[in-house]
Amino acid sequence: MVASGRSVSSVSFQVCHATDLFWERLPSLLKAIKPMVEKGLASVTDQRPPGTDADPALDEGADSNLEERLSHHVNGLQRVLTDLTKNTKALARRYSQILEQIHLSEDQSSS
Repeated sequence: MVASGRSVSSVSFQVCHATDLFWERLPSLLKAIKPMVEKGLASVTDQRPPGTDADPALDEGADSNLEERLSHHVNGLQRVLTDLTKNTKALARRYSQILEQIHLSEDQSSS
């Protein structure tokens, strides 16, 4: 099954391999951005007007709010990555079907 110099299994393998590489690299990517996220969270909590005494109860509420916001964004990121993975797999399947149709039509025209 060759169309345009590439086999269907080769294209499918390349898409699956790219997806696998992404998921293998995700932990290292997250580790790489962790300091930036922590620095960003620290800068948000440190933006108090000078000379104001912090109320420990307010600090706990702010920390909780930051945790909720971070959790919300991480969940959103997970949904996006899941959708991208599903779309990639669907696209690879569709591309394989198209290549198979091209191959079949080439076989019929050469017969």
